[in-house]
Amino acid sequence: MAFQTIATNFECFAVFRDDVLVRSGEGRALVKEYYRDAPRRVPLAKLNGEQDNVWREIQSTIDHIEQGDYLAAIAAYRFIFERLRGMAD
Repeated sequence: MAFQTIATNFECFAVFRDDVLVRSGEGRALVKEYYRDAPRRVPLAKLNGEQDNVWREIQSTIDHIEQGDYLAAIAAYRFIFERLRGMAD
C-alpha cells in the first residue's frame, strides 16, 4: 500500500473526527474511546492475522465519509472497534 494512500485515509479520518464527530456527545465519546483504546487494540489486528480485514473495514468507513453518509461511517467505525475489542477478550 502506498504511503500517500495511507496518509490520505488518515487525513480523511481526522477531518471526519474534527468536523463531524466532535459536534455531538456520542461523537466526542467515540473520539475519546479511540485515543484511549486504539494504541492497545490496533496491534491486535496484526497479532490475530486480521490486518487485511480491518484495512478493508477502514476503507469502507472512508467510502461512507467521502459519500457524506456519516451515519453509516459512524456505524462502520464502531464495528471496527467492536471487532478489535473482541480480539482483546
